Amino acid sequence: MAVPSACSVIQKPATVKYMYEHSRGVSLALNSKAKEDLGIGSKQAAFSCLGVTYKRDLYAAESIIKEKISQEICVVMDTKEDQEPVGHLLEEVLKNELNHVKVTSGTLDHISRDIQCVASDQCYNFVCVNVMSSDFQETQKLLSVLEKNRLSVLCPVVVVSVHFIDFALVPLGQKMESLMWIREFAKEVKEKNILLCGLLINYSQDEPKLQESLRQGATIIAAVVKERSSALGGQLLVA
Repeated sequence: MAVPSACSVIQKPATVKYMYEHSRGVSLALNSKAKEDLGIGSKQAAFSCLGVTYKRDLYAAESIIKEKISQEICVVMDTKEDQEPVGHLLEEVLKNELNHVKVTSGTLDHISRDIQCVASDQCYNFVCVNVMSSDFQETQKLLSVLEKNRLSVLCPVVVVSVHFIDFALVPLGQKMESLMWIREFAKEVKEKNILLCGLLINYSQDEPKLQESLRQGATIIAAVVKERSSALGGQLLVA
C-alpha cells in the first residue's frame, strides 16, 4: 500500500485524516499477521503490538513531514537594511552553508502582502533580522502577520529572531537580559503552533570573526528548523 507523500499532507488538510486511517490500516494488517505468526491469543497482547506499530507509523509520517517543511527558509528584513547589510550577509552564508535548503528573502511589507504565495511555496521557516540591536519590532510584526493569516494551521511555523551585536562593545549578559521578552512572546505564539526563539550573532568589526559568527548562526538556524523542538521555544541562542 503506497504511503501518501508529505507534500500532499501539507497541501490538503483532508489527507491528514487519510494518512491516519492509512497508518491505522497498515498497523492492523501488520498486527494481524504478527498475531497469527506468533500465536498471540490474548487481546491485551494484540493491542500492545498494535500500539507499537501504530506509533512507529506515526513517527515515520512525522519524520517525512518535518523533512519536507524544512526545505525552505525565508529571511525577513526591514527596509532599513540598506544602511546595515547584515541581513544580506546572513542570507548569503545560509545559501552557501545549507546547500540542501532553498533560501529566499524579502521585506516584511512584501511578506505581509504575499503571505498566500509564501504558503503555497510551503515555506514554514522564517529568519527575522532585527537591524537595531535593541529593536524587536520586526519580529513582533512578523508574528502578527503569521497569526492573522493562520499560516501555522496546517504545519508548525519556526521563527528565529536574529539580533546582531558587537560582543566587544556590549556585554553579552546585558544584551541577553534586554531580550528576555522573547520568552513571554514564545509562550503566547506556541498556542498558535509557532515556535519562536532568539539568536544573537556577534557583529564583529573583524571580518574573519564576523564570517565565523555568521557560519555558526547558519548552523544553529538549520538545527532549529530541522528539529522543530518545543524545548527551543523562548530560548536565546548565541553564535
